[in-house]
Amino acid sequence: MYGFGACVIFAKDMDDAVEQFKQHMYKSNNKEFFVRTSYHNKDFRWVSKNVFGWNTYFNDAANVCIKVREINMNYGTVITIQEHFEEANL
Repeated sequence: MYGFGACVIFAKDMDDAVEQFKQHMYKSNNKEFFVRTSYHNKDFRWVSKNVFGWNTYFNDAANVCIKVREINMNYGTVITIQEHFEEANL
């Protein structure tokens, strides 16, 4: 099972953003997210931060990853969520 999504959350800090996102996913009744984070796997821990300012959080079982980045000018005006380019197979 895999997935990808992106959203903007107005939060006080990184941990608040993760908590708000987690609550949003539970309220949306996203079954796959709930199964992966249910009960004993629902707590997220900070793992790392890369040079572009993305903070990585994993849940206890390390099967759900949330990436959070503060929006500020320190890292530039372009916020990369996902970039993927391939040559066309003609």
